[in-house]
Amino acid sequence: MFEHCSAYVIASEIEWQSRLSYIMRQVGFSECIRLSATRSILPRHPTHLPFFFIHSNANKALAVKTVNEVRANGDDTVRFMPIIMLTDEMSERTIRKFMTLGCDDIILFPCTAPLLAQRLRLQVDKQRDYFQTTTYFGPDRRRSGSDNDHPERRDGKGSTYRHIEIKRDIRGGVKVLSTKTFKPEPQADTVLNA
Repeated sequence: MFEHCSAYVIASEIEWQSRLSYIMRQVGFSECIRLSATRSILPRHPTHLPFFFIHSNANKALAVKTVNEVRANGDDTVRFMPIIMLTDEMSERTIRKFMTLGCDDIILFPCTAPLLAQRLRLQVDKQRDYFQTTTYFGPDRRRSGSDNDHPERRDGKGSTYRHIEIKRDIRGGVKVLSTKTFKPEPQADTVLNA
């Protein structure tokens, strides 16, 4: 299924880079590109869907910089490419950190190639909702986390935000189905007495 796809990988240690490359080949990716502090190359106008994997031991500054580059890219297939975090521990703090970064999925790693392929299939061939606010750009997370996380996505108060519906296709890339911009409701400064 993933034979026409590329895997972009960030991990701090060579051992983890090798492990990730090995399992990506087992899953069926045609190529695995390792990104580092000196080599942060994103795909340019890909013809098929790329996937971006970050291991939890990766340099945080590089991971954040690269995720921001992905989400700011002008090509929708790059901008909405699945971002998958691979971690060796699933504490609430770790999960919240990766969710805030705008990741599409968080997977306990190491894992088997069939399990990874199963989780990756969930990222394609169905509608996905994304939100873009002043502090967040990623999948819809309104029903996870506390009510204090991105309140503008919950009730329309706060800042302007965008709701973007997409569909990913292994061979065709990403299609944006709709984009809606929501502006905050005006707040009444005074109450008129009758």
